[in-house]
Amino acid sequence: MAERGRKRRVLWGAAGALLAAVIVFALWPARADRDWIPPHAITPTVTINGDQVVVEGVRNFRFAVDVPPVGTFETRVYDLGRLETLWYGLSVFHPDGWRGPAHGLFSFGFDDGTYVAISVEARKERGESYGVYRGLLRTFELIYIVGDERDLLLDRAAHRPDDVYLFPVAAPRQGIRDLFVSLLREADRLGRDPAWYNTLTDNCTSRLRDHVNAVAPGLVPPTWRVILPGYTDELLINLGRLRGGEDLATARRRYLINERARRVGDTPDFSRAIRDTGGAPIPQTEVFVLGMIHGGHRTSETWGLDQVRETIRNIDPDVVCPEIPPANWPAALATWREHHLVEDSRIKVFPEYVEVLLPLTDELDFVVAPSAGWTEAMAQARRERLALFETSAADSAARAAYRRDEEWVTDWLAANPAPAADDDPFYIHSPAYDLRTKAELGPYEYHLNDVIGPPGGWTWINEEHFDLIRQAIAEHPGQRILVTFGAGHKYRFLEQLRRMHHVTVQDVRVWLPGAATRPPSEREAVVDAFLLGVSGLRAQRRPLPERPFCGPVTVVSHEGDRWQLRAAVRRLGDEPADSQWLSATLVAHRAGFLWTDLQVPAWLKEPGK
Repeated sequence: MAERGRKRRVLWGAAGALLAAVIVFALWPARADRDWIPPHAITPTVTINGDQVVVEGVRNFRFAVDVPPVGTFETRVYDLGRLETLWYGLSVFHPDGWRGPAHGLFSFGFDDGTYVAISVEARKERGESYGVYRGLLRTFELIYIVGDERDLLLDRAAHRPDDVYLFPVAAPRQGIRDLFVSLLREADRLGRDPAWYNTLTDNCTSRLRDHVNAVAPGLVPPTWRVILPGYTDELLINLGRLRGGEDLATARRRYLINERARRVGDTPDFSRAIRDTGGAPIPQTEVFVLGMIHGGHRTSETWGLDQVRETIRNIDPDVVCPEIPPANWPAALATWREHHLVEDSRIKVFPEYVEVLLPLTDELDFVVAPSAGWTEAMAQARRERLALFETSAADSAARAAYRRDEEWVTDWLAANPAPAADDDPFYIHSPAYDLRTKAELGPYEYHLNDVIGPPGGWTWINEEHFDLIRQAIAEHPGQRILVTFGAGHKYRFLEQLRRMHHVTVQDVRVWLPGAATRPPSEREAVVDAFLLGVSGLRAQRRPLPERPFCGPVTVVSHEGDRWQLRAAVRRLGDEPADSQWLSATLVAHRAGFLWTDLQVPAWLKEPGK
């Protein structure tokens, strides 16, 4: 009995010691003050002010075989309004065998051709090396490396035996922006509040998945591929998020960057070269954006259904992107082909589709790529959120600000009347119309976008629409694509299309009925060019109060090919007497007009200042 009791006490003692060890292990704090290897020495510090993001600690290191890495940590400034593309980098550790072990990262592209990559990694001390099993035992802290893309990809692709891929991700610009901000905020937080890395539960891929699901809830479902990230390229394709739309085998061939990285090496051309897939040059794609007035087409004498039909025939598109949800189109087309009827309630509200587009599918040879991101569930959520906003006592100050800005814009529009009727298609498709539409919708977009929230707010829903349009462009390079949406969406699409390198935006007015009898004068052409420049100054990244509200354009002088123009501009809330001049000299050129001598008010020179 005594021996049995002694064994029991030993067992209980061992169990207690094990429990104590588990408790100590669970409570053992992660630290930020260890002797880190140089590439992990600094964690990023992030400051976000509107669209301006300042990141201190952007890594810019050089890596070479058998040579210690050298480099610096830099402070860089990023403009969220210029953030354009998202790329998924995947480094597979065993290319000749099992693909499972791998490392994933995101790279973000801006419209000026610059890139910044963000990689979630196990933070290592001097003398440490990574190990899968050691990563289970609270050996490594987490670190988010924000770095020059060349830093984070060249070493993996050129100096290691890994297969490295860089996949273009199909995502709306707002979603890309939110993902970038989410990653940066966590990178900044970990510098103050360190956390442990875990090979299975808190690793590079699981962290990326969590950030994606934070900005797009439920997008990435639970999957074994997060534990075996070498297969996450399959997940990307299965979710329909590969921008090129290739199958898995084609994508792995096309987006493997090792050879290109070795060829270009450590040069300023690195980011461009690794994206050169070696195929034929991407052809220019013609895009036409046709502004619809929906029910107004039934009664308009200038932009009626007959004129819409004739315009589409004149354009003769290869692809049409209508304001129809993708889920609604297949059944509607099948019903039309079988019975020549339209039963879909969503499509029936648009006479331009019931009486023009569907009948034209019998006559013209074009592909329909439905591009509306709107759903009835979103519409209902929008109605509920706006109703709450109108009645909530907590929103009283926000309502007052919204009403004040709406009233100011209404007065400004009245003081600057439209040059033509709202159903004149030559006016609808002019830069002047787009500027007025942008001004009219400004308070709604500025004050209520976040009230409604994703995806129903004005900015959000336009990103959902344009993501589908962008996908159609990617799938039909070099073809003639016609976008048919409510005219109020047109300015948003045109701004983004004009920034796409392989897209030529066509002036729809040339294809309208009666265009031959209404050719634009040289004066009208130069005024249009001036207004397009002002439209760029009114870009979405600028807060509403700082966007210029532009009065009528005056031609100050004209001598030969040189035109001097100016317009009075005001900020939201300014009185007419507060107007200042925005002026420029435009010189006629075979490709349009060249801008010189631009003079703008001081408040326009720096966004948000």
